[in-house]
Amino acid sequence: MDDRDIFAIISLIGGFITVFLSYARTAAALNFKADDKKPTFLWGELRSENAKFTYYGWVVSAIVTAIGFGATFICIYYYIQPYSWWLLNAATITLFVGAFSWYDLTRIVWCHKVRDLAAVPVLLVMFGNGIMLVTLVHPDSGPLDPAKEGDNVAYRMVLVMLAFGFFHHLIMDLFIWYFSFVFMDVENSAYCESSFETVGSDVGLHKRGLKKMIRSQRRADIQGLAC
Repeated sequence: MDDRDIFAIISLIGGFITVFLSYARTAAALNFKADDKKPTFLWGELRSENAKFTYYGWVVSAIVTAIGFGATFICIYYYIQPYSWWLLNAATITLFVGAFSWYDLTRIVWCHKVRDLAAVPVLLVMFGNGIMLVTLVHPDSGPLDPAKEGDNVAYRMVLVMLAFGFFHHLIMDLFIWYFSFVFMDVENSAYCESSFETVGSDVGLHKRGLKKMIRSQRRADIQGLAC
Protein backbone atom coordinates (compact mmCIF):
# COMPACT_ATOMS: atom_id res chain seq x y z
CA MET A 1 0.00 0.00 0.00
CA ASP A 2 1.55 3.29 -1.08
CA ASP A 3 1.08 6.79 0.34
CA ARG A 4 -1.64 7.65 -2.15
CA ASP A 5 -3.76 4.71 -1.03
CA ILE A 6 -3.25 5.67 2.62
CA PHE A 7 -4.53 9.15 1.79
CA ALA A 8 -7.58 7.62 0.12
CA ILE A 9 -8.33 5.46 3.18
CA ILE A 10 -7.98 8.44 5.53
CA SER A 11 -10.29 10.51 3.34
CA LEU A 12 -12.94 7.78 3.08
CA ILE A 13 -12.99 6.93 6.78
CA GLY A 14 -12.77 10.55 7.91
CA GLY A 15 -15.44 11.67 5.47
CA PHE A 16 -17.81 8.88 6.46
CA ILE A 17 -17.62 9.40 10.21
CA THR A 18 -17.81 13.19 9.86
CA VAL A 19 -20.75 13.31 7.46
CA PHE A 20 -22.84 10.45 8.83
CA LEU A 21 -21.87 10.23 12.51
CA SER A 22 -21.64 13.96 13.18
CA TYR A 23 -23.25 16.24 10.59
CA ALA A 24 -26.15 13.99 9.60
CA ARG A 25 -26.85 13.17 13.24
CA THR A 26 -26.83 16.88 14.06
CA ALA A 27 -29.13 17.71 11.15
CA ALA A 28 -31.57 15.02 12.26
CA ALA A 29 -31.56 16.34 15.82
CA LEU A 30 -32.12 19.88 14.59
CA ASN A 31 -35.16 18.96 12.54
CA PHE A 32 -38.54 20.29 13.60
CA LYS A 33 -39.89 18.12 16.41
CA ALA A 34 -42.80 18.28 18.79
CA ASP A 35 -42.47 20.45 21.88
CA ASP A 36 -42.20 17.45 24.20
CA LYS A 37 -39.02 16.18 22.59
CA LYS A 38 -35.59 16.58 24.16
CA PRO A 39 -33.99 19.91 23.19
CA THR A 40 -30.92 19.92 20.99
CA PHE A 41 -27.77 21.36 22.46
CA LEU A 42 -27.04 24.91 21.32
CA TRP A 43 -29.03 24.70 18.11
CA GLY A 44 -32.36 23.76 19.69
CA GLU A 45 -33.93 27.05 18.66
CA LEU A 46 -33.53 26.04 15.02
CA ARG A 47 -36.44 23.65 15.45
CA SER A 48 -38.89 26.51 15.93
CA GLU A 49 -41.08 27.67 13.08
CA ASN A 50 -39.33 31.04 13.02
CA ALA A 51 -35.94 29.49 12.28
CA LYS A 52 -36.68 27.33 9.25
CA PHE A 53 -34.69 29.61 6.95
CA THR A 54 -31.65 29.39 9.25
CA TYR A 55 -32.03 25.62 9.50
CA TYR A 56 -32.20 25.12 5.75
CA GLY A 57 -29.24 27.46 5.32
CA TRP A 58 -27.22 25.34 7.74
CA VAL A 59 -28.12 22.16 5.83
CA VAL A 60 -27.24 23.70 2.45
CA SER A 61 -23.93 24.98 3.84
CA ALA A 62 -23.05 21.53 5.22
CA ILE A 63 -23.86 19.89 1.87
CA VAL A 64 -21.80 22.40 -0.11
CA THR A 65 -18.88 21.96 2.30
CA ALA A 66 -19.03 18.17 2.01
CA ILE A 67 -19.13 18.33 -1.79
CA GLY A 68 -16.27 20.86 -1.92
CA PHE A 69 -13.93 18.87 0.29
CA GLY A 70 -14.96 15.62 -1.36
CA ALA A 71 -14.04 17.03 -4.78
CA THR A 72 -10.77 18.32 -3.34
CA PHE A 73 -9.75 14.91 -1.98
CA ILE A 74 -10.69 13.19 -5.24
CA CYS A 75 -8.63 15.66 -7.28
CA ILE A 76 -5.65 15.23 -4.94
CA TYR A 77 -5.83 11.45 -5.25
CA TYR A 78 -6.03 11.35 -9.04
CA TYR A 79 -4.17 14.42 -10.23
CA ILE A 80 -1.72 15.82 -7.66
CA GLN A 81 1.70 14.84 -6.33
CA PRO A 82 2.42 16.59 -3.00
CA TYR A 83 6.00 16.98 -1.87
CA SER A 84 5.18 15.17 1.40
CA TRP A 85 2.40 12.61 1.71
CA TRP A 86 3.13 12.31 5.42
CA LEU A 87 2.42 16.01 6.03
CA LEU A 88 -0.66 15.97 3.80
CA ASN A 89 -2.09 12.92 5.57
CA ALA A 90 -1.42 14.46 8.99
CA ALA A 91 -3.20 17.65 7.90
CA THR A 92 -6.15 15.66 6.57
CA ILE A 93 -6.50 13.78 9.87
CA THR A 94 -6.33 17.07 11.78
CA LEU A 95 -9.11 18.54 9.66
CA PHE A 96 -11.38 15.54 10.13
CA VAL A 97 -10.80 15.37 13.90
CA GLY A 98 -11.82 19.01 14.23
CA ALA A 99 -14.88 18.65 12.02
CA PHE A 100 -16.06 15.47 13.75
CA SER A 101 -15.60 16.74 17.32
CA TRP A 102 -17.15 20.17 16.74
CA TYR A 103 -20.76 19.50 17.74
CA ASP A 104 -20.12 17.15 20.66
CA LEU A 105 -17.27 19.15 22.17
CA THR A 106 -19.29 22.36 21.90
CA ARG A 107 -22.21 20.98 23.89
CA ILE A 108 -19.83 19.62 26.56
CA VAL A 109 -17.96 22.88 27.10
CA TRP A 110 -21.26 24.79 27.13
CA CYS A 111 -22.66 22.87 30.07
CA HIS A 112 -19.35 22.75 31.95
CA LYS A 113 -18.79 26.51 31.54
CA VAL A 114 -15.46 26.25 29.73
CA ARG A 115 -16.57 27.89 26.50
CA ASP A 116 -13.05 28.86 25.43
CA LEU A 117 -12.40 25.20 24.60
CA ALA A 118 -14.96 25.53 21.80
CA ALA A 119 -12.12 27.06 19.79
CA VAL A 120 -10.29 23.71 19.70
CA PRO A 121 -12.34 22.07 16.89
CA VAL A 122 -12.35 25.33 14.91
CA LEU A 123 -8.58 25.65 15.17
CA LEU A 124 -8.05 21.99 14.24
CA VAL A 125 -10.15 22.38 11.09
CA MET A 126 -8.47 25.66 10.19
CA PHE A 127 -4.93 24.39 10.81
CA GLY A 128 -5.61 21.15 8.95
CA ASN A 129 -7.00 23.08 6.00
CA GLY A 130 -4.09 25.54 6.10
CA ILE A 131 -1.39 22.87 6.29
CA MET A 132 -2.95 21.04 3.34
CA LEU A 133 -2.84 24.28 1.37
CA VAL A 134 0.78 24.99 2.31
CA THR A 135 1.78 21.43 1.43
CA LEU A 136 0.29 21.69 -2.04
CA VAL A 137 1.62 25.22 -2.69
CA HIS A 138 5.16 24.00 -1.95
CA PRO A 139 7.45 24.31 -5.01
CA ASP A 140 8.04 20.55 -5.05
CA SER A 141 4.29 19.83 -5.23
CA GLY A 142 2.35 19.94 -8.44
CA PRO A 143 0.15 18.06 -10.90
CA LEU A 144 0.83 14.36 -11.28
CA ASP A 145 1.49 14.82 -15.00
CA PRO A 146 2.44 18.45 -15.82
CA ALA A 147 2.12 17.69 -19.53
CA LYS A 148 -1.63 17.12 -19.19
CA GLU A 149 -3.79 20.22 -19.08
CA GLY A 150 -6.46 18.38 -17.06
CA ASP A 151 -3.99 17.71 -14.25
CA ASN A 152 -2.96 21.36 -14.19
CA VAL A 153 -6.59 22.50 -14.04
CA ALA A 154 -7.33 20.09 -11.20
CA TYR A 155 -4.26 21.31 -9.31
CA ARG A 156 -5.34 24.95 -9.59
CA MET A 157 -8.90 24.08 -8.58
CA VAL A 158 -7.68 22.31 -5.43
CA LEU A 159 -5.59 25.32 -4.42
CA VAL A 160 -8.55 27.66 -4.91
CA MET A 161 -10.96 25.42 -2.96
CA LEU A 162 -8.52 24.99 -0.08
CA ALA A 163 -7.90 28.74 0.03
CA PHE A 164 -11.63 29.48 0.16
CA GLY A 165 -12.04 26.84 2.88
CA PHE A 166 -9.23 28.31 4.97
CA PHE A 167 -10.62 31.85 4.90
CA HIS A 168 -14.11 30.51 5.60
CA HIS A 169 -12.87 28.74 8.75
CA LEU A 170 -10.85 31.78 9.78
CA ILE A 171 -13.55 34.42 9.30
CA MET A 172 -16.92 32.69 9.59
CA ASP A 173 -16.02 30.03 12.15
CA LEU A 174 -13.28 31.50 14.32
CA PHE A 175 -14.09 35.21 14.34
CA ILE A 176 -17.87 35.07 13.97
CA TRP A 177 -19.16 31.73 15.31
CA TYR A 178 -16.61 31.24 18.09
CA PHE A 179 -16.76 34.74 19.54
CA SER A 180 -20.56 34.85 19.35
CA PHE A 181 -20.62 31.54 21.21
CA VAL A 182 -18.12 32.55 23.90
CA PHE A 183 -19.77 35.86 24.74
CA MET A 184 -23.44 34.90 24.48
CA ASP A 185 -25.39 35.49 27.69
CA VAL A 186 -27.99 32.77 28.22
CA GLU A 187 -29.12 31.03 31.38
CA ASN A 188 -28.49 27.34 30.81
CA SER A 189 -28.44 25.56 34.19
CA ALA A 190 -31.84 23.85 33.87
CA TYR A 191 -31.16 23.27 30.19
CA CYS A 192 -27.99 21.29 30.88
CA GLU A 193 -29.41 19.43 33.87
CA SER A 194 -32.29 18.18 31.77
CA SER A 195 -29.94 16.95 29.07
CA PHE A 196 -27.63 15.08 31.43
CA GLU A 197 -30.40 13.69 33.68
CA THR A 198 -29.36 10.55 35.53
CA VAL A 199 -31.53 7.57 34.76
CA GLY A 200 -32.36 5.41 37.78
CA SER A 201 -34.90 2.81 38.74
CA ASP A 202 -37.80 5.25 38.45
CA VAL A 203 -37.22 5.96 34.76
CA GLY A 204 -40.86 6.73 34.09
CA LEU A 205 -40.94 9.52 36.68
CA HIS A 206 -37.78 11.02 35.22
CA LYS A 207 -39.25 11.00 31.75
CA ARG A 208 -42.51 12.61 32.82
CA GLY A 209 -40.75 15.33 34.78
CA LEU A 210 -38.30 16.00 31.97
CA LYS A 211 -41.08 16.15 29.41
CA LYS A 212 -43.02 18.68 31.45
CA MET A 213 -39.98 20.89 31.96
CA ILE A 214 -38.96 20.85 28.29
CA ARG A 215 -42.49 21.56 27.10
CA SER A 216 -42.81 24.65 29.28
CA GLN A 217 -39.30 26.09 28.97
CA ARG A 218 -37.70 24.88 25.74
CA ARG A 219 -38.12 27.99 23.65
CA ALA A 220 -37.62 30.45 26.51
CA ASP A 221 -34.41 28.96 27.85
CA ILE A 222 -32.44 28.45 24.68
CA GLN A 223 -33.39 31.35 22.48
CA GLY A 224 -30.58 33.43 21.09
CA LEU A 225 -27.96 30.71 20.98
CA ALA A 226 -25.29 30.84 18.32
CA CYS A 227 -25.76 28.76 15.20
